[in-house]
Amino acid sequence: MPVYKKSRFIIILFSILAVLCLIRFGLSVICLRNLILLGCLFCLSLTDLESYIIPDSCLIIASAAWVAAIPFEFEKYGTLMGIGIHVASAFVCGGSVLAIALLMDIVLKKESLGGGDIKLIAVMGLYLGMDASLFAMLISCIMGLIFVLIRKGIHPNIEDHFPFGPSIAVSIWIVLMYGDFLIK
Repeated sequence: MPVYKKSRFIIILFSILAVLCLIRFGLSVICLRNLILLGCLFCLSLTDLESYIIPDSCLIIASAAWVAAIPFEFEKYGTLMGIGIHVASAFVCGGSVLAIALLMDIVLKKESLGGGDIKLIAVMGLYLGMDASLFAMLISCIMGLIFVLIRKGIHPNIEDHFPFGPSIAVSIWIVLMYGDFLIK
């Protein structure tokens, strides 16, 4: 597919997801926060697909947007303890995936997961909390497997590296938008 057609497709997809976000969250600070997250997820997905790197700047901007929106969403968290639970979820999700990745690195004798993927999972914990993050991790693993099978089918001689960031990004977006309905 020529570059201009890919660009047009990406712009249309981003626009559709932005409109869905506006419909879901209304014209609010939370909608703005989620649109910033969407932009960061798009940026890091495209970068990861191209160069196998998840830019820290995308993760920092997404985290800063979450922090900036806290005063406008305080009733959701209830207390400072609710905010602390989301911050703890970020550390637990990121830390547990880091531990699993390090164990797999030892077993496989090669890198199994990049640092950007681990930091993205920590951002997932920050936005979604623990329960929803576990569901999103399951979705991202399933999507990652589908993506690998499609990619291997199209390019059978492709290298072993696999950009996992887009799978994580899509799962974050699905659970952020529709997790309330899917988890119940």
